[in-house]
Amino acid sequence: MEFDPIHATITPGSGRLKFEDKFIDKKNYIVSNGDALLIKSSLLNAVNTNGVVLPIDAMQDYTLEFTFKTIKGNAITSVATVDYGVFFGPMNYGIINGGTSQNIKWKMPKNSEKGVVTCKIVRHKNTVTFYLNDKYLTEITNKPQNRILFMAITCTSLSKSSEIELQSIRLDQGAENDSED
Repeated sequence: MEFDPIHATITPGSGRLKFEDKFIDKKNYIVSNGDALLIKSSLLNAVNTNGVVLPIDAMQDYTLEFTFKTIKGNAITSVATVDYGVFFGPMNYGIINGGTSQNIKWKMPKNSEKGVVTCKIVRHKNTVTFYLNDKYLTEITNKPQNRILFMAITCTSLSKSSEIELQSIRLDQGAENDSED
C-alpha cells in the first residue's frame, strides 16, 4: 500500500473516512450531522464508532488533530488506535499504551471556542506526544507493527445524556510541497 503526503482537514460527514451511522436506541447513537459526526450517549453507556483507516503511514512521522464540540452534558471521549489511545473528560484524561492505562486528574484547559476540545497527537520517530487544547499531556514510546493506522472514537456520558460532535480531523504527513490540500 502506498501513502501519498497529506496535509488536509477532513470532515467526518464527507464520507472519506467511512464512519457508519449506528442506532443502538433513541438515547445512544452515532449519526452524520452535516459535515460532523454526532455521538449521543446516555448515562454510563459507551457508544463506539466503527473503526476507520486513516490515509497515513503509521510507521512514518505524522500529526493528527481531532476537533470535538460538546453539544450537551459531560462525557469522556476517547480516540484509540491499535497501538495507543487517549481519553479525556472535564476532570481527567488518560493514555492507553500497550494495554496499560494511566488516568490523571486535571481540569480541561479552555479553548477560545466554548465547548470545543482539540486533541492533537504527534508521532515523531518512536515517540507519540499528546496535547489537549494545545496543552502538553504526556508522551509515550510506540513502535507500530503495521503501516495502516486504524482508529475509532468512543463517547461515554457522565450525565443523564451527552452529545458530542467530531467536527474535523486534520492529517499532516510528508513533504508540504507535494501536497494538495
